[in-house]
Amino acid sequence: MSVSFLLGLASGVAILTITAYRRVSPRWLRALLVVSGLLLLSRYIALASFTPEESWVRWWRFVRGVGLTLPGIFAVDQLVRHPAITPKTLLRWYSPWAIAYGVALLTPWWQGSTSVLIGLFTLALLWICCLIIRKLPDRRVRIALAGLCLACLLMSFSDWLFAEMLVLLAIWNAFETSASP
Repeated sequence: MSVSFLLGLASGVAILTITAYRRVSPRWLRALLVVSGLLLLSRYIALASFTPEESWVRWWRFVRGVGLTLPGIFAVDQLVRHPAITPKTLLRWYSPWAIAYGVALLTPWWQGSTSVLIGLFTLALLWICCLIIRKLPDRRVRIALAGLCLACLLMSFSDWLFAEMLVLLAIWNAFETSASP
């Protein structure tokens, strides 16, 4: 398979995931998720168009990290719908991770440190989902949470484009599952 084909496929999956954000409220959260999806889409288009230099690789790595993890935590929120957790609360909890990820990209050992941070994020997501999943009565929601956890776990162990596409598909599935009655 050609790399351009895979990047085109990833772009299509990113667009599919962006369409799942249409039912998210409040409006600012929907806009934030769409922007993160569009940044991820721009990453795939840029990688298909040209070979980026070192400074751009770091930027695209940041886009990958935030563009896949930020929608992931809001997908969990949409599935669980706990009244005590608001989108603003989740964003406050997420912001230290995003800042740490951005700072890690500025260090000389950025490749290793970003992989470690993605792994730590995945462990936190797995821990939270394992605590929640046992208490949920709906089987579809439990399956969507498990799929999201497995996809994030695969992404934390590899930089493959397939892992990113699986995370995007799991996020799409979680948002679609949360929207279905």
